[in-house]
Amino acid sequence: MTRFEQLTGGRDLPAAHAELLLCQALIAMADAPGTAASRCDEAAEAFRRIGRPYESLRATERALRLRASSAPSDDSISGLSDTADAYAVLGAEHDAARCRHALRVLGHVQPNRRGRRGYGSALSPRERQVARYLTEGVGNREIAQALFPSPRTVEHHVASVLRKLGLPHRDALKGRLLDDP
Repeated sequence: MTRFEQLTGGRDLPAAHAELLLCQALIAMADAPGTAASRCDEAAEAFRRIGRPYESLRATERALRLRASSAPSDDSISGLSDTADAYAVLGAEHDAARCRHALRVLGHVQPNRRGRRGYGSALSPRERQVARYLTEGVGNREIAQALFPSPRTVEHHVASVLRKLGLPHRDALKGRLLDDP
């Protein structure tokens, strides 16, 4: 009978067992990083089996970082990248950022997949709102009061609307009907 079984009276406590594996990994980190990584893998699998994806990812991340710190490989790099993506799916952005930072430290630059959606020559939803006010002859300050951005932001939107619609000045938009997408 293991010490864990003695302490738990032989009861099945899968979460406690997974946590114990993680603790053993932490203890082994200084002297035996390979053993620590293996314990982290075991903990990740134990957490996965009991339906705790976040804890499973944390253990997986720790194992990958241990392996990458001793001997970076394509497997540890791609594993950290996949872990960052999995964190993002769970909504754990701070954890995803930590993985991406670890990748940068290892010299692997990952392209940023996120960013603001581009509208090209089409009006963005906010620009469309500003354009509707312009067709009614409303000034920048009144638009800013209605939509809550600063007057300077409204100026930027007005300039963008005029550029995208190919109009020389705001008065050219006054009284026009805009097509809704």
